[in-house]
Amino acid sequence: MIKTKQDLLRDLRSIDHRGYPAYKALKGVYDFGSYVLHIVHVQGDPFASPSDLMITVKGSAARWPQQACSQYETRVALQDMILRRFSHRLSAVSGKAGGSGKSGRMSASRPGQEILDRSACQLGADGALTLRFYAGFPAAGRTVLAGELEKMLFQYLPDVVQGTAFANAWDGGQIQSVMDLAEDQMFLRAELERRSLCAFVADGSILPRESGISQRPLREAIPFRSPEEDRITIDLPHHGPIQGMAIRKGITLIIGGGYHGKSTLLKALERGVYNHIAGDGREYVVTAENAVKIRAEDGRCVSRDDISLFINHLPDEKDTTCFSTENASGSTSQAASVVEAIECGAKTLLMDEDTCATNFMVRDELMQKIVSGDEEPITPFSDRMRELYEKKGISTILVAGSSGAFFREADTVIQMDRYEPKDVTEKVRALVPFHGMGAHSASERAGTGGSVIANNSISTGGSVITDNSISTGGSVITDDSSGTGEGVKMPDQSRRCPRPGSDFQEQRGRIKHKNLGTEGFLIGHGQTDLRLVEQLVDPEQSECLAQTFLILAKQAMNGRNTVGEIVRDWERQFRAEGFQMYAQNGAISGSMAKPRKEELEAALSRCRGLRW
Repeated sequence: MIKTKQDLLRDLRSIDHRGYPAYKALKGVYDFGSYVLHIVHVQGDPFASPSDLMITVKGSAARWPQQACSQYETRVALQDMILRRFSHRLSAVSGKAGGSGKSGRMSASRPGQEILDRSACQLGADGALTLRFYAGFPAAGRTVLAGELEKMLFQYLPDVVQGTAFANAWDGGQIQSVMDLAEDQMFLRAELERRSLCAFVADGSILPRESGISQRPLREAIPFRSPEEDRITIDLPHHGPIQGMAIRKGITLIIGGGYHGKSTLLKALERGVYNHIAGDGREYVVTAENAVKIRAEDGRCVSRDDISLFINHLPDEKDTTCFSTENASGSTSQAASVVEAIECGAKTLLMDEDTCATNFMVRDELMQKIVSGDEEPITPFSDRMRELYEKKGISTILVAGSSGAFFREADTVIQMDRYEPKDVTEKVRALVPFHGMGAHSASERAGTGGSVIANNSISTGGSVITDNSISTGGSVITDDSSGTGEGVKMPDQSRRCPRPGSDFQEQRGRIKHKNLGTEGFLIGHGQTDLRLVEQLVDPEQSECLAQTFLILAKQAMNGRNTVGEIVRDWERQFRAEGFQMYAQNGAISGSMAKPRKEELEAALSRCRGLRW
């Protein structure tokens, strides 16, 4: 039943100076005229987590553009814009009402540089708006201070809502610019696939960040400028023509000296799976949405992964087609991460040599002479990345700073020189034979042709191999196999999803969980460690992952569905229902942000509380 704001005021005044539990009588729904206030949950005492509140506004009153609300990407962008102002204005009045503990505090989710779908602000397709936030109900000790809460709900909050929740409170040009940017970013992402690209980095982008703990752009940073060989022009619907560096599907190396911007470029690509706000400097840096950052994770758990493509004939004869361990090495952890990414449907792998296991990535010629292939169980990634692309369509973007072993497989080589990218592909090919089929030479980028294959010989830039066979390290390509490595079995990663363990047992009707930010989360006493899942960029994504686990434990963790099926089903359900799928007794947490399915896959694979 919906009550009036006068009912709330009367009830509030009636409990003044009573014990703190009297606040619980206020739980309910109250009509404030232009909006409705929901008091969803009341904290147990002034030192506990603040109370959960919600504002709803009808679409006819909020009057947000219907065109934007009907499309997911533009709707999320508008939500992000609204939430930023709402959170900022709540912070400005937070603490004005006094009292003990957390009395008077008012807060909502505070977005970072990425634009994420968040439960704190939701627009319906009809323009109806929901805002979720937190308020510390005031008390003196543990005595109700009704007058202070009256200020919060009847004085401060209405001003914040009126200046935030309604389209007529905003400058029309600001709303339009947010919608335009979202549509341009959506267009860019569609262009990636249409042009067979893994990523695009616009000229003028600011890639360096303020510091290791800040994602804000670095002042006075050198703007990005594409090499001529890789520059393309894309005509965006609103921005108009924009130029930048195209990173094509295949194998791309990013090389250069230390501190010249290699990892900075990769970091930008890593986060390019998300859209960014205007002024971030990376608004027009876009990466294929299914790109996954891969690194070594010593000590992580691995469960039933087929890592035989990279690791085989272990000394203890352990089966690597169904490999499990509670304490993975650098090489086994990285091999597992690659096949887990494949299981989830990733088509681009991002790697930085600095954070990879050296023995997983490469073995030099001298080491191969001393330790024979029969004695070494690891087939390095350098010997497999070409096969992954030519047989599975999985591209690799790799930062390499110390080893030239990757050159023979690279389609494109970009050298970072004082934060300026230079295409040195032709220079590399003059020195190192190329082992792939689809080299992206300068002539190809100019549209004048491709590699030449004739009479069983392959032109490789600086040399021609006419021996009818090419050694590729882990495999030998013979006769007319054209570099596809037919004798190598690609991983068939189709793990059955595990069943929940004892950590998922209900206590007093619920399963306890705790958000640890981007480090992961706890369910029961079991931690899911996500510290090195680097594309998990917001603490609220971890909260959403934890709550997803609670849903999956009841619905899908039955040992019948595969992991790949589960993460794809979750994505489809989220698209259809949004955060409503997380409603518990009608309530939804205001501290969730949607992760990608790739991070859900990563969390499932790293959860020690599941029974595989």
